[in-house]
Amino acid sequence: MKNILAFLFLLFFVVACQGDKKRFKYEGGEVSFSVSSKPTSWIPCFAYDLNTQIILNQVYESLVEIDQHTYQVRPLLAKSFEYSPDFITYTFELNKGIYFHPSPLFPEDSLAELSNQDVIKTFEFACSRKYIESSFAYQNVLKDVKGAEDFHKGLTDRIEGLREEEDKIVIELEKPDPLFLQKLASTSLGVFSSKWIENQDAVPPGTGPFYLKEENEKEIRLIRHPFYYLESAEGYSLPYLDEVVFKIYTDDKNKVEDFLSGDLDIINGINASELDHIFEARRADFNRIPPKLVYFNNPLMRTTMILFNLGSPVFKNPVNRKLFNYAIDRNEINRKIVHNQLHESNVYGLIPPMENMFNHYDYDKLKKESLDYNPELVRKNKSQLKDYQGDTLLLNILDEPQRIALGMILKEQLRKELNVEVKLQTLKMEQMFASVDKMDADMYLISLSAEFSNPLSLMKHFHGKAVPDSSAVSSTVNLSRYQNWYFDQFFEKATKQFKSTDQFNAILLAEKELLKNPPFIVLFYNSDNYVHYTYVCNFYSNILNLVSFREVYKK
Repeated sequence: MKNILAFLFLLFFVVACQGDKKRFKYEGGEVSFSVSSKPTSWIPCFAYDLNTQIILNQVYESLVEIDQHTYQVRPLLAKSFEYSPDFITYTFELNKGIYFHPSPLFPEDSLAELSNQDVIKTFEFACSRKYIESSFAYQNVLKDVKGAEDFHKGLTDRIEGLREEEDKIVIELEKPDPLFLQKLASTSLGVFSSKWIENQDAVPPGTGPFYLKEENEKEIRLIRHPFYYLESAEGYSLPYLDEVVFKIYTDDKNKVEDFLSGDLDIINGINASELDHIFEARRADFNRIPPKLVYFNNPLMRTTMILFNLGSPVFKNPVNRKLFNYAIDRNEINRKIVHNQLHESNVYGLIPPMENMFNHYDYDKLKKESLDYNPELVRKNKSQLKDYQGDTLLLNILDEPQRIALGMILKEQLRKELNVEVKLQTLKMEQMFASVDKMDADMYLISLSAEFSNPLSLMKHFHGKAVPDSSAVSSTVNLSRYQNWYFDQFFEKATKQFKSTDQFNAILLAEKELLKNPPFIVLFYNSDNYVHYTYVCNFYSNILNLVSFREVYKK
């Protein structure tokens, strides 16, 4: 009887709250989307891989978000925000009537409304060493909040620059940061109920349009948040879908078979040969009017590279690292791995060449410093390869067909050009993260993604000050613990610039320093192939791979 009364109360509450909202005629149903693994964590501040962020982005929300189309920051949990002229103090006013997902943490006859303290406690959780030595959210964003470092070290019981004033949230930084709002939009800053911190026995309740219904080795099933607060521009209740299903695939062939049979609605991350297979099998569905299938190839702010273990004897010397760069033929990789489908086959540096986005960046000047394939230079200098005693080097890669094929090409190129033997070790996603954390291989085949549309979002991964003080602490931002004083000076100068021309001039100088003393071999700039059935509407992707199902519907 108690459960029935609780249900009736919630039903009455929902109807009362949503009485003014219109119901969309295509509301309901489910859409499935392909991913390569389960989330590495359901706690937002620990989420730093792209796969986890895509899933958690449907469940958790931060104070602000980045618009999928314009890449501008706009309010989300916050009703409004303002910042001081010196970009040190940021003030947020929360929307009213935002409720957390249903959870055993809350009494059956009540709803838990988001409060300022939930935001503050979420950020404190991310900064605390009580739960993890150093979270991604702390290292990536919150470390710059005034007093956060002292709180992290346990010297204070509160963060001085994080407080509630006149029913608003105030965040005060140690130094000016014009990009702070963009950083704050990160999935890792997703807010959850402070009640969860006391228990931690389930997935933290968030405020996003969906929440976890079921998770197993084959799929993650999210269900619609019944008390979601946002509505569409036309006044319709959001989200439209009842469920979103993330289907887990470790093999492209199985993924393609499910898509062609109609068991998968949206397929992404497919290699060129499997994409050709889809085109051949369903050519008529692409060409018919109206089409049944739609394809788009989306360039990403994502760079695939070999990351060096700078503690490995052979890679302590920057001369060796340059020689390894000169030994890699990217054109062969383009031909054999991605079938000449790269948006840009020339490699400049770390930052993908997106001149329409970064029109203040002088790629031509950077090209003069780039580490292109140069077999003649390698032949002349490979006898000077220092601290290499002929030992086989270990290259860790993800256990995925395309990564394995790429690893085989890299292995052959290094043997051919440098007489260096390489052993490939394939790992699952969780194993790869653990290995990078320990730096127990010589090289890693990885991809780094930007979280906002500025080159600094990628360059932060090599900022010396992002390296924890202790080697026992995970370095979740600067993975290789790279240190370069000259790079740091230009990087920090760029973060302080208010004019985009001045900022990009400083970024150019910083990237030149990276190429003089490279911690990586840039292989190519990523794009993502998406194919979906046209009954899936309002689905978009973009250079940041910001995937949202909030306004997706099935027609």
